[in-house]
Amino acid sequence: MGKSFKKLFLSVLSLCISLILFGTVVFAWLSINTTSILHNISIGIATGDDFEISLDGINYKKEILNEDFQKYLTKLALIDVTSSDGINFYKGGPSNQKIAIANVDYLKISIYFRTTAKPTADPKTVLRHVFLVDNVSSEAYLNKDIDGTYIISKGINWQADITFLNGLDPINDIIYVGERRVVYAAEAIRLSFQEKPLTGTSDERKEDALASKIFDLSRHPERGYGVSFGSLDYYNKKHGKNIKAPAEPQNVITTLTKFNETDPRFPNDYNSLIASMIKTDKYNEQGDVYYEAKVDMMLWLEGWDADCFNAIHYDKITMKLKFRVGREILN
Repeated sequence: MGKSFKKLFLSVLSLCISLILFGTVVFAWLSINTTSILHNISIGIATGDDFEISLDGINYKKEILNEDFQKYLTKLALIDVTSSDGINFYKGGPSNQKIAIANVDYLKISIYFRTTAKPTADPKTVLRHVFLVDNVSSEAYLNKDIDGTYIISKGINWQADITFLNGLDPINDIIYVGERRVVYAAEAIRLSFQEKPLTGTSDERKEDALASKIFDLSRHPERGYGVSFGSLDYYNKKHGKNIKAPAEPQNVITTLTKFNETDPRFPNDYNSLIASMIKTDKYNEQGDVYYEAKVDMMLWLEGWDADCFNAIHYDKITMKLKFRVGREILN
């Protein structure tokens, strides 16, 4: 847990979205770049020919420029917050818990997708599901140009000012006073997607039928939410406290969906499904019907993570996300 909840200098954050639609690959990418807490933020989204993206569900573009995002980012300065469901966020630690503010304490952006995907020739299948795929976070530390999904950070050289337990092994996982370690903000980052119903369409799905996922894409997910070692043991030892980890779990996805090797149109599982494309009554100029989806995307620094030490608030983060659309076999 962070002691003073210092602002996170979000220095380099880039997000790359790629989707495979009907056998063709199209791309969209989002990048955020800051050199101070509140200023010099730049964001861009661009798309391929068969895919468009929007922040309001009305104005779709091939490219969304920095000024379109300013209302979300002008006050953003990430601090350590917590969420057990990826929807409700709190700050202030266990003794002074307050509601966290979206786009001040954590990032929250609604993203709309649409495509003019034509009907499949096979009446028993439909192309509609959007998945987060290809977590290559470990490999990306060696090669940032690698294709796939990753969240990485530069790392901060930190010297421990107290002896504490940093893992399950009471002998080998002790960090002693004066010992130096590199700590990474990326290890404490969480990402969630909350699918939203499409208003003005025939979408009659109930809320419990919509996708709701939290992702821990770190290299060490076993050091996740609510463990007794790491930052929690550090905090307790330093302040003479006996704060316990929360009993309520944070259900996270750590293994992303893979696709069938024989027929890559079909997923092997639905672990990282984040949205379903819904047929609308809208058409493009060529008479092709639009399929659309909407998600709320949240990004935060998880205060209950074992790697959420004070020093990581000054780290620099790079994030890239890759999505893929796959078919579902109908009954």
